[in-house]
Amino acid sequence: MCLGICVLFVMALTVLFGMVGCAPSRASIESSRTFYDAVTPEYRAYVEGDEGLTDEQKARRARLLEARQFELKALEEADSE
Repeated sequence: MCLGICVLFVMALTVLFGMVGCAPSRASIESSRTFYDAVTPEYRAYVEGDEGLTDEQKARRARLLEARQFELKALEEADSE
């Protein structure tokens, strides 16, 4: 289940950014932000509550979300300049 969510997340981002060339459009950035904001809380809760994951696996997934948040903020700041 968790792997499926991760794969879906990565595929959606690949499609969003792959279609726009080197610099994502404002619509693409907004779409990515909307997707992230919609999916992240549920995914984070799932990971934190999954007793089948080790602490390291949970930490790795938390870092993935943090990295994506950082990337989105950088894109949003670059787009506003």
